[in-house]
Amino acid sequence: MWHVALNISFFEERGIHNTLTNISLFLTTEGRNFLQHSLILMGEIGGNDYNYPLERGKSLQVTQLFGTAIVDSIGSAIQLGAKTILVPGNFPIGCIPTFLTKFEKSSSKKDYDSTTGYLNWLNKLSIYHNELLQKELTRVQKLHPYVHIIYADYYNVALRLYFSPTYKDILRACCGAGGPYNFNDLVRCGQPGATCCNDPSTFTTQGLLQGPYTTPGFKDICPSIAISSPAAQVYEY
Repeated sequence: MWHVALNISFFEERGIHNTLTNISLFLTTEGRNFLQHSLILMGEIGGNDYNYPLERGKSLQVTQLFGTAIVDSIGSAIQLGAKTILVPGNFPIGCIPTFLTKFEKSSSKKDYDSTTGYLNWLNKLSIYHNELLQKELTRVQKLHPYVHIIYADYYNVALRLYFSPTYKDILRACCGAGGPYNFNDLVRCGQPGATCCNDPSTFTTQGLLQGPYTTPGFKDICPSIAISSPAAQVYEY
């Protein structure tokens, strides 16, 4: 199920109608029960809250305003009874074929990293979000010293993967419908006209961390984990 961290009304009040979901994690009875009785992996929290506005053409300045509201939503999980929470940060979204394609025509050479070809301003949005997230986790941890809060550094782990010599094509999607980044919003993977690469293990982008489509190499890397709670353990997964 495709969820967002913020209430749907947050987006509607700002003129953003999300056609992919009308479900917030904190509006369902099942969600409340789940939080109260589980080890919670909240992640990567806020990613979809940024992705949808960006895909619908909202400016970086408008999208950044969502940051504080997104990280504030973490406290709601604790209020509902969560005791141990693993909170991953956002990925370097300037490396994702979806956005590289979306902003290709509106971007100039100076917008890209000269070495990797990633969109710098989008990666800066991820860094901005992750810094806000860690500050919020520190604040919430002080308010709830008996709750274990663990921050997972997805951003830098993903960059390690992107820079790995194992992968031959770091900017193109394995499954898509052509173009510089093999992404076409009108022909998604699995739809007529889309084709799949012969060896997904050599591509970084194939539903990164998404269920059965997880890039094998990502699962083999133990991410570095920043701990927000002195009582928490270091998790390697």
